[in-house]
Amino acid sequence: MSISLKIVSKKAIIILGCLYSLLYFVATLTPFIDPSEFSYITFLGLLFPYLFVGMIVWLIVCFFIWRNYIWLFGFLTFLGHKNISACFAFNIPKKFVQQKNKEHIRVLNWNVQDFLDSQIYTDTVGNARRDIIAFIKNTNADIVCIQDFTERISPAFRSSVNDVRNTFNYPNYFFSADIITQHGDITTKYGTAIYSKYPIIDSGRIVYKESKKSESLAYVDIKKGNDTIRVFTTHLQSMYIKLELTNEALADETLIDDMEFLRNNPKPHQRIRHFDWIHAQQAHLVKNQLNKCTYPFIFCADLNSVPSSYTYHTIKSGLTDAFTAKGFGIGNTYNGFAPTLRIDVVFMSKHFTTKQYYSPRIYASDHFPIVTDIELTN
Repeated sequence: MSISLKIVSKKAIIILGCLYSLLYFVATLTPFIDPSEFSYITFLGLLFPYLFVGMIVWLIVCFFIWRNYIWLFGFLTFLGHKNISACFAFNIPKKFVQQKNKEHIRVLNWNVQDFLDSQIYTDTVGNARRDIIAFIKNTNADIVCIQDFTERISPAFRSSVNDVRNTFNYPNYFFSADIITQHGDITTKYGTAIYSKYPIIDSGRIVYKESKKSESLAYVDIKKGNDTIRVFTTHLQSMYIKLELTNEALADETLIDDMEFLRNNPKPHQRIRHFDWIHAQQAHLVKNQLNKCTYPFIFCADLNSVPSSYTYHTIKSGLTDAFTAKGFGIGNTYNGFAPTLRIDVVFMSKHFTTKQYYSPRIYASDHFPIVTDIELTN
């Protein structure tokens, strides 16, 4: 390669590296920019883990060809520390200890994908629903938070409420039943559920104004000894990225509020931008409720948003994320699209300390469960 060609190639690499660094810098702003102000920031949030890895590569290249400026790009990389610390957990990996300390509270959080195969005639060995119930039983959690919880009341269907309740004879539960529909002799209730081994002394739900046909922010107050603890659970607006408008989908009453938009915006990127804006609005409501809470609290959710999103940072501010406290790596919780989709979370107020974290690859739902042991310390 001639000297002139080497110079041109070096300059081209430097220019590309500078442009890439500028893109990365904009991506570091995702915790602060509301998607309602700049909707395309959503995609930079989704891409941030990859952009971060790219910056590491660029720093290595810089070391060899533009060493005098490596400090500048190192500083730019550091500006993404909020997203880096949210997307990646740098703890030493440890095996989850099944034996539970009596002082600890074990929490299970899981989006169970509507409890598929709940019909009596499909209740056979290998049924995904059986796998979910078996895992809940084996986990022996003190608190179980479930999203996409569906209860079909009919002789032809098993009762989701009772199946979970009987896994460890949970005496106390709250089912939000946000959407109730009737088709023939089948009554379907849909929402979120919280099961507790501790007594529940109060419960309720707050409905999101953006969509009346979605899961609400549900909560229960439980008594553990002399302490009162509030447990929240929610499922932020689904994005319907893979949804095709079949006759079955068109008849789904839970889609009424969004049907016009879905008809006119069939592309995944259109839906991602729109529903991430809704997530941001829901995040403000959630954070307002968390800030009002006077009890130590636990927040379990399917956020439908990644850790580098405005939604995640809005809700998580001032709280502990069980994954970043005790997990390792990227910790994806959604079985699809990309390995960076950690959209299910367990947050807690400063009153708690995380003891261990576990998210096994259980393929009974399109989400993986989260199990964490926490301790009330103050």
